[in-house]
Amino acid sequence: MALPNSLDEVMVGSILSVHVQNFMCHENFKVDFTKRVTFIVGRNGSGKSAILTALVVGLGGKASETNRGKNVQSFVKKGANSANIEIKINNSGQWAYRPDEYGSIITIVKTITASGTSYFKIRSPTGQLLPTNAKAVNAIVSSLNIQVNNPISVLNQDDAREFSIKMDPRKLYSLFMRATRLDVTEQNYNKALAICKSTKESWERKNKSCMDLENEYNKWQKLYEQMQSRKDIEKRVKSLKLELFWSEIAEAESDVATIRDHCVKQRAKCAKMESTLQTMEQALGGAAAEAWKARLEERKAQKAALEQQLRPLERDAQDARHAHGEAAATVKRCRDMLERERRRVRDYEQEIQSGGAAAQRAELAERAERCRAAAEEARARLATLRNDAEQARADHERCAAAAERPHAERSRLNARLGQRRQELRELSARGGDSLAVYGAAMSELCQRVRAAAERGHFSAPPRGPVGQYIKVRERQWGGTLEHIIGGLMSSFCVNSPEDSTKLFKIMDQVWRGDNKPSVTCSKFFSRQHDVRDTSARAPPHRSALEALHVEDPVVANFLIDNLALERVLLVPDHDEAVRLAESVERVPRNCGKIVTQDCSEYHPAPDYRMYGGRARAARFLHLDTDERMRQLGAEIQELEAELQRLDVRLQGLAAEQRHSAQAKDAAERALRAMGAELLRREADENAAVAALETLQAPQQAVLDDELKASKQRAHELSQKLDELERGAATHKRQVERRDAQMSELKAQVARANDDCRKLSEEISQKEMEMDRGAAERRGVQQRLGEERAKLEKLEDIVRSKEEAVAGRISAARGPRIDRPRSKDVINNLLAQNKREIGLLSQASVSREEVERERATAETNYRRTQQMLDTLRVSISRITNMATDHKEFCVSLKKSISRNIGINFMATLTTRGYEGHLRFDHRDDTLLLEMSAREGARGVRSTASLSGGERSFTSMALITSLWDCVDLPFYFMDEFDVFMDKVHQQTSVDLLLEMAARLAGRQFVFLTPHALGLALDNAPLPIEVVTLGDPER
Repeated sequence: MALPNSLDEVMVGSILSVHVQNFMCHENFKVDFTKRVTFIVGRNGSGKSAILTALVVGLGGKASETNRGKNVQSFVKKGANSANIEIKINNSGQWAYRPDEYGSIITIVKTITASGTSYFKIRSPTGQLLPTNAKAVNAIVSSLNIQVNNPISVLNQDDAREFSIKMDPRKLYSLFMRATRLDVTEQNYNKALAICKSTKESWERKNKSCMDLENEYNKWQKLYEQMQSRKDIEKRVKSLKLELFWSEIAEAESDVATIRDHCVKQRAKCAKMESTLQTMEQALGGAAAEAWKARLEERKAQKAALEQQLRPLERDAQDARHAHGEAAATVKRCRDMLERERRRVRDYEQEIQSGGAAAQRAELAERAERCRAAAEEARARLATLRNDAEQARADHERCAAAAERPHAERSRLNARLGQRRQELRELSARGGDSLAVYGAAMSELCQRVRAAAERGHFSAPPRGPVGQYIKVRERQWGGTLEHIIGGLMSSFCVNSPEDSTKLFKIMDQVWRGDNKPSVTCSKFFSRQHDVRDTSARAPPHRSALEALHVEDPVVANFLIDNLALERVLLVPDHDEAVRLAESVERVPRNCGKIVTQDCSEYHPAPDYRMYGGRARAARFLHLDTDERMRQLGAEIQELEAELQRLDVRLQGLAAEQRHSAQAKDAAERALRAMGAELLRREADENAAVAALETLQAPQQAVLDDELKASKQRAHELSQKLDELERGAATHKRQVERRDAQMSELKAQVARANDDCRKLSEEISQKEMEMDRGAAERRGVQQRLGEERAKLEKLEDIVRSKEEAVAGRISAARGPRIDRPRSKDVINNLLAQNKREIGLLSQASVSREEVERERATAETNYRRTQQMLDTLRVSISRITNMATDHKEFCVSLKKSISRNIGINFMATLTTRGYEGHLRFDHRDDTLLLEMSAREGARGVRSTASLSGGERSFTSMALITSLWDCVDLPFYFMDEFDVFMDKVHQQTSVDLLLEMAARLAGRQFVFLTPHALGLALDNAPLPIEVVTLGDPER
């Protein structure tokens, strides 16, 4: 729609004036809108809201939409018989509505009587009032894009208050839908789809009736064709019976020959399986495994016995070391005491000889200081060595734990290597069997399923494994497509729940593990789903479904229903995948996921995310048995190389563990030595201090007594020292003996652990080999029994059929016919001829009547069928069109909500606020969150805002909706409800900025507050209309 250039020029559809008579509180009131922005100011009760009510009712709105009354007669002023509403609408411009008929101004007049009737008139350009109806008024309003029932175009005071006070998320979302008219659009689409559904049901009922017409036509057509000579038909019947007799004999002879060939092949097969079974029984024996287990139990018992011996020995060794330490300390103390007594004896002797001890006291003081310093140094070194010992013990424990962990990894790799070798042996044994890549039991399972299907046990033959029905158009995408399909490659499809139950029973007979194939139950269709409208397209790239060649429609429908492969796009390059997925505008239509050749997945915007993958080789798609065997050989070589690398790593960890043990032992020895050194230095310190304290200047007699006593104590201490040294030597020998015994036992325990681990690995390997051999032997035995039963059954069938053929040949009543036709062909011909005879015998109508009825039935059938075909095409086209438009409506809803959210944030930001909108299109809610100016209190819900802040938030939301909705005018009643002067000024500035930016639109704001605001610097001309005070 073209926009005016002038700031004060309004677009087509804007309101020029509203004139009411005897309407609500107004007897005769008119307001002209001469400017694009008009403020109507008046106290409560002055009639402001009557202007909005008159606008809505006068342009065809309902009374309930105004929130001012339940019916239109309630708007007639009390005491008056009728009320008139006259509205002038601008009709000048490029998009004017029928300007030749209505002119540049359309004047709509609505009269409402007190009895409740109402009618419209339109004033012609000459001023004459012409009667019209609501349909014509609606046509004018719709053409000019006037939406009086849209709360964004006409916001009454009740809605304004409710939005400002409650701000209920569901009502705000309803406001968004009504403002953008998306609610009406969705209702129209849903109504169209409902009509199509009911029409389709009607079509199906009529199609059944059409089938009755077809049957009627076929009945008369066949009767018409059968009007021929009965004698010729009877002759043909006799000839056909003879030919049928010899045809049955020829078929029986052919069956006998075929079954006899099968018997020969079955005997050879049984002989071969018996030879194989004998070879397997000779090669398989359980004595070796039992011997290995016995050896393992014996070594475990030896290990337990050694550990039982080691525990008390460790306790004894600890006690012996403790006793030896105490004995050594006692010897040390005794030796120190003896040395002190001897020094004291010498000191007494010298003092007696010298007569003075001053020099000796000085020497003893110096000696005591040296001993104290040495003791402090020893304590510091002991703390350092204690820390070193703790670190050495921690390092040893870490190395021991690190050396133990790879053993579990080695066992896991050995198990995987055994599985791969077993799978390789099974593939080699099965030769060219294409099902061998799915496991040993898959071939037998498929054989049993086919046999059950041939016997009619299933409503439709099951399809499986799914991967057998799939071919890849380009080999480089094989691994990627297997990644997308995943575990469903080996799954089965069945037609009904009963088929599913029967298939599970067969699986229980064949499958001896937990990894059974999955089963999907879904009705089989003979045609593949049409996914052309839902497929992802982005040439030159193709979808995953297009990259596969699936001939069976059941398997194709299974892939579509369960994996939606038509919506998965294959893109080889990561940069191209990112380019297509990261932006909503570039996402291909119907694209649900993008997958690259290395199995990385890109989920497109607006929920853009990426999951890294790893390239993988195909195992099932485009892969024969030889290629799978080559793959397994490569995997086995890789696992063997990984085991070798792990063994090298284990050797390195063992060496590191030995080195850490040596470091721990060295640190503990150094710690013990330093402990003994500390004891010695503390004893020296104590002795020096004691000597210094005891040194006095006694009399000669006292010195003699002390000398004698010291010699006596020295003699006693010498004897005691000899006794303690002998005891310490005994304890030392006990410690050395216990350590030697413990070392020997620990070595034996370590050897027992190694032997147990090696024996466990050997036993696991032997058990795996025996399990595989036993399973293979049981499978061969079971198959041999089945094959022998088949052979016996075939031989019985051959004998019975030969006897039956000989008996029938002897009972023949006519010459033999060479190369007769098949039984089905002859039986069909016989039945047809017999029906013709029966119809001719029962027919009581003439040939002319048959021709007439046939022509009538054909005309009715052809006409009805053509009508139904046309209707079916129309239903399909309308359904697809409505579905596509509804999807576009959903996309448009997201786009509009995103633009509204951006405008809302921008509006709050320019006013010093922060906030955003949270749309939930699934729950139909819209949540407003904002913060106060400069983010003082942080972002929070509107429930914690002040009245002015809530009103301003509502204003910001409404102006954001204005920016996304193109309407000719916007009326707002009490826009500044609950606002203080500051927020009122901010809101007015915001409204004026929006009015200046939305050129040509008309804005009318109603408020009960006096405009004590600065409007002089407004960006466009403004008109203020002040209403008089109400009469009280």
